[in-house]
Amino acid sequence: NGELVPNFQLGDLELDGHRPAESYFSGAARDDFELSWEEWGERANRFLGHLMSTMWPRLIVVGVGMAKRWDKWSHALDDSMPVVPAESGNNAGIVGAATLIA
Repeated sequence: NGELVPNFQLGDLELDGHRPAESYFSGAARDDFELSWEEWGERANRFLGHLMSTMWPRLIVVGVGMAKRWDKWSHALDDSMPVVPAESGNNAGIVGAATLIA
């Protein structure tokens, strides 16, 4: 309904026995497991699909490293998912925090 959920860390969810899920699909996991962008994109697609099936968001905005490297992995996304990169890219968290104090 156009409302943000404060203090909700999606990477803490469980996915396919991995908890936190970010240990499986984060940028650090891509490095740790030496995954190609294609392999990592498939993992990100799986996680974002999990979010879609459990929370039914109208839009998922990815930030930080996911937005910064959007062109390297976004082709792996299921076309039916409403996922976009944050316009502020790697600064998404900083911009979001700044709006809270303005």
